[in-house]
Amino acid sequence: PFGNNLLNLSYDFHGQSTFAYINSPADISVPFSTDRFSTFSLTGSFVPIKNISLNVGLYDTLWKVVGVQRVNPTSLTDTSLTGLNRSVSRFDPHFAVTFRPTGDVSYRAAVGSSATFPFVGQVSGLATYEQPAASLGPPFASGGTLTQKNPNLEPEVSTSYNVGADKRFSNNSVLSIDLQDGVIHNVFEQLTSSAIIAGGGLEGIFTPINVGRLRTELATVRYSYAPRAGL
Repeated sequence: PFGNNLLNLSYDFHGQSTFAYINSPADISVPFSTDRFSTFSLTGSFVPIKNISLNVGLYDTLWKVVGVQRVNPTSLTDTSLTGLNRSVSRFDPHFAVTFRPTGDVSYRAAVGSSATFPFVGQVSGLATYEQPAASLGPPFASGGTLTQKNPNLEPEVSTSYNVGADKRFSNNSVLSIDLQDGVIHNVFEQLTSSAIIAGGGLEGIFTPINVGRLRTELATVRYSYAPRAGL
């Protein structure tokens, strides 16, 4: 800390390793796959001038995946594998400012971005096969479902904007109004298709993919009793 300001630098490293069997050792879904996250973050709170406070967060993340992928992903019978080694770097800034012209009124604004990375089991390894339920009857009883992996799956990226205001009244109640707008790019979805297999069975095929974008808009009005200190 220095004066009315605070600055913090941190580093985070974490990850996971997966070695999963499905039914028997011959059916390996995610063989020897790992992902690692390395994040440097710089956060701070500042009071550049009277009645204005500024909060800043700068996040730099490196996502690394080491595993395997199919040589011929379009084939339903070829299970040949090759190495997978991917790295994705993300920089996500966060900014928030609060202006208090008087002791009972404040105005707020914030903007920031973030990323959600795929689970390692979505990008590395062979497809997962699930036996059909015999009670379904033909053609489903002899098909089953196949869940594919997508080694090119991109992270979801979200950007959010917020503006708001607070008004405190003499009876210790507070009226807050917020407007939020958020956009998510590369949304995770599951592509569903099917294939007719030997014997006339119908096999369902599911593949994780990125689709366009998802947008949310939200207005919130809140009235609450909030004494300055204690009850």
